[in-house]
Amino acid sequence: TDKGLYRYDETTESFTLLTTPVVQQVTDITMDAAGNLWFISNFILFKYQVATKKLVEFSLEKYFEATSLCTTNDGSVWVSAANGFLKKYDAATNSFTSFDMFSHSAKSVSNWIEPIYATSDGNILVGTSNQGVKQFYTATSAYKDILTYNADKTEIFARAFVQTNNEECWIATETGIY
Repeated sequence: TDKGLYRYDETTESFTLLTTPVVQQVTDITMDAAGNLWFISNFILFKYQVATKKLVEFSLEKYFEATSLCTTNDGSVWVSAANGFLKKYDAATNSFTSFDMFSHSAKSVSNWIEPIYATSDGNILVGTSNQGVKQFYTATSAYKDILTYNADKTEIFARAFVQTNNEECWIATETGIY
């Protein structure tokens, strides 16, 4: 919500605020294999440790401007950054490994990444504001541009993904569905 992160209690049919007032609009959320709730608020990444009720902030000054997040089948937490990097969280060092999603693509006006989506095969679809969709292969740390331009050669802004089975994925863009 625009006011923070709430937990729904099915028994009382009520909501309880989980986060401090410092957290405002929540734009993305996921749960990791360890039971931690990860979310983004005002481009700041947070980890809410449900068991201890502890909120950990990954500040903009020390870390990066977060835009989207997902978890892969192996339990890894992945976060996209506004500067065009995909980042994998390392719990042992409380740090991130960065992967440049534009390093071998055509020059772009913006390296903005909007949605990221973990596919059933453990890879990640990366939606961009100007270069459509990229597929990141987690096993090799390589990526490939898979949908870059419309039929009329205009740029594609990817907004969301839905995978229906191992062979089919739908892509929502500002110019239509692929």
